[in-house]
Amino acid sequence: MVSVKYSAEGYPANPKALFKAHFTDLAHTLECFRNSEVRRNAAQAVKGVARGQDIGVLLWINNDLKGEADVIGRVSNCILPDGLRYEAVYLVDNRRAEFIFDSIDYARQLDPGCETTFFYHDTGKSFNPQLKLSDGPLMPVEYINSSVLALKMVDKASPKRILMLSTLEPVNEAGLKRLMGLAQQLSQGWCSKVILAFRDYSHLEHGNIVQAAKSCFSDGRFAEGVEVHCYDRDFRSVAH
Repeated sequence: MVSVKYSAEGYPANPKALFKAHFTDLAHTLECFRNSEVRRNAAQAVKGVARGQDIGVLLWINNDLKGEADVIGRVSNCILPDGLRYEAVYLVDNRRAEFIFDSIDYARQLDPGCETTFFYHDTGKSFNPQLKLSDGPLMPVEYINSSVLALKMVDKASPKRILMLSTLEPVNEAGLKRLMGLAQQLSQGWCSKVILAFRDYSHLEHGNIVQAAKSCFSDGRFAEGVEVHCYDRDFRSVAH
């Protein structure tokens, strides 16, 4: 269930009251949906699922290009009204929407000959392994709440297979090691290249950090096949 709250102005100086109103509105909608005929029909159309979850997505975005883009951090400790009945609600602000858009746009421009899809890692929840997909055009709702976005790039005319992990987190050696470890786990030998994309990566500033992180991996072949890029491109970051 998606609720879109869009305005021309930026986020208010004290956003908690407005966030509570938006959240409450979506929570009430979810409660109505839970008892609706639409949900019953949808549940009956899906076979073999042991449990479903009603998830709300609150898209709270605006047209302010110069103001504060991160409102999630400012409302994270907000005390919500008692009595609301909901299972999960994910909040998307300008910063997170920009991260998702920029990551996908960068992957598509990086190699226009490749088809870019979302990579679906194995969560162990698949009710039919034979029907399990490894990638697809639909973004899993859980990605909205994640600081890492996994994309698969495939060139159908060649053996080229690329796994790209884009992250909201700033570049540092510990984060690079974690992201490389995740890439190694997800790739499992199916891809020919791994790309790790950060918003603030600079080869001049972070090249030594990348080499230090790579040197910690015993699989030298995998480590050498990892490239680190900046998805927030300008003329300084064209090389990587």
